[in-house]
Amino acid sequence: MTEAILRWDISSMDSLPKSMKVVVKSFIELLAEMELMNAEDEKSSLVQYVKQALQSIIEAYMNEAKWRNEGYVPTYDEYKDNGFVSSGYPVLQTVTFLCMGKYADKKELD
Repeated sequence: MTEAILRWDISSMDSLPKSMKVVVKSFIELLAEMELMNAEDEKSSLVQYVKQALQSIIEAYMNEAKWRNEGYVPTYDEYKDNGFVSSGYPVLQTVTFLCMGKYADKKELD
């Protein structure tokens, strides 16, 4: 699943279980729809920021799973940095900016 989402490619879903194919396909379709909705305002490029935020949160979740599986106890700084991303705040912030329409553009997200 991680690989399929990180590449944003439906063709990479072949190795996934059926239940996960639904999730990944939904993510990909949602982002395509967001691009279409924002194309009128020339803001479809902002969807790239959402993709990056989703990739970051997936990587953070994978770090936490790896730590648990290996019995690794991260340092405070490792946990703090990863926890900020896995909290979902960066995704929420990015999607909020995208939904602000004319009040936010690429300049604000950079």
